[in-house]
Amino acid sequence: MKRVFSAVRPSGELQLGNYLGAISQWVEMQDGYDCIFSVVDYHAITTEYDPKIFPQKIKDHLLFYLAAGIDPKKCTLFIQSQNPNHTELAWLLSTVTTVSELKRMTQFKDKSKKEKIISAGLFNYPVLMAADILLYQTDVVPVGEDQKQHVEIAADIAKRFNYHFGEVFKIPEVKLVKERARIMSLTNPMKKMSKSGEDKARINLSDPDDIIIKKIKSAVTDSGKKIEYSQDKPAIANLLRIYSACSSESIEQIVAKFKGKGYADFKNSLVEVIIKKIGPIRDKKIVLEKDEELYKKIIFEGLEKAELISRETLEKAKRAAGLL
Repeated sequence: MKRVFSAVRPSGELQLGNYLGAISQWVEMQDGYDCIFSVVDYHAITTEYDPKIFPQKIKDHLLFYLAAGIDPKKCTLFIQSQNPNHTELAWLLSTVTTVSELKRMTQFKDKSKKEKIISAGLFNYPVLMAADILLYQTDVVPVGEDQKQHVEIAADIAKRFNYHFGEVFKIPEVKLVKERARIMSLTNPMKKMSKSGEDKARINLSDPDDIIIKKIKSAVTDSGKKIEYSQDKPAIANLLRIYSACSSESIEQIVAKFKGKGYADFKNSLVEVIIKKIGPIRDKKIVLEKDEELYKKIIFEGLEKAELISRETLEKAKRAAGLL
């Protein structure tokens, strides 16, 4: 069975795009792959964050994984910073990674423009991500188009290490997530829906029903009143993709359903399908949060499994590099 590794940074609020573009697809993969999923908190501290609320962010992310259907009995689920093998391998991999490679990373260029202080951690982010992936002898990494470059550099690092020191790492392959991952901002359909930025631009998994209603009703639309999927109408096209992903109806079916109707009718129906899709996840997460012992048990057992798998790879890499 092929092994999958995937993770989400616990920065900001988990939102609808994260669920549709990543977590919901993880749930589907659990039965067909040997899945390893993580809350990658070390990655989240490469940009500005609040350490006072950070532990709760980490916990919220893991609980939302569970509420969405990630089953610890079917996969390995853990918190990155609790497994020191990640940072140890990252250092080893950094010795075969070039500065010029890291300078070419699109995400570093984009994020460094927004940060007051550009940290070495942000610059070295791809090396840590490579360690995350390579530690588990990963076959497949499901990502969106914006993360494809990170998996490609992980593969390049693995090939270079293997060339210099012998065959240690599997070469991971990119699995681009399905089209439904292209969920854009509610206020600017040319930008991807994000955890950061203004709250009204996204649907958070924690949003109560009345907030979801308010956000969808105020979501930007295009000129005219016709419900159609067109490149010339990016705002309504985005809302149609959200509707399709939440309802499992095709965009063609949705367009036909709202033929002759206006944006108000469409948005009222869109609110219903979103609430039906993520409302139960939000409610289950609230219930799970009350069971502190369950949370501790899950992260302990997940860490135990992750540490066991990754320790074997790390020791193999260290021996190959002449360190053991």
